[in-house]
Amino acid sequence: MIANNNRDKYSRVVSMSGMLNPTARCPLRTLPTADPVTYNLSQALAKNCGISMQTLLRLAALDAGGYNLNNMWGTAPNDKSTAMDPTVQLLSGKLAGLHMWVYAGNGVWANHQPQGANQVDYYKTGLSSTSIELLAKAQSANFAGLAPLAGVNVRTSFPGAGTHAWGYWQDQIWYIASTGWFKNG
Repeated sequence: MIANNNRDKYSRVVSMSGMLNPTARCPLRTLPTADPVTYNLSQALAKNCGISMQTLLRLAALDAGGYNLNNMWGTAPNDKSTAMDPTVQLLSGKLAGLHMWVYAGNGVWANHQPQGANQVDYYKTGLSSTSIELLAKAQSANFAGLAPLAGVNVRTSFPGAGTHAWGYWQDQIWYIASTGWFKNG
């Protein structure tokens, strides 16, 4: 949203495991454009959807260090939170013409899984990074499926492995750079 609101400064934007619909009432629902595994999992989880994206983000912020989500845009829903929600803005047509690369892993552990201080920490961090990435993948796939209909020039990268961890993002940035996309490729 920062890039969209400052088009004179940014011509391209990358979403790395982004929560692209932070005001969603039922964040687990995925469009059929997602891969079959993500789609089927999201449909099973969303059957009795009683948890909002705001609740999930609050839990993640608390887990990450006791942060308060209200410090971003106040108590949602409000005008500020919807103005900073990429999917809401996408559906309103405000992102038309933006060039965007959307990346998210699928929660599968691979070569960049953080080791942690001990075995308990390793599995706790791993399960947390897997669950966050599954949510990011569902939201990213939804956004990417809708984006072309709203005039967004979108490219996607949804690899066969990856959790919510720096190593995967670093690899993806190097990959994007190697395609020349950052230079209007």
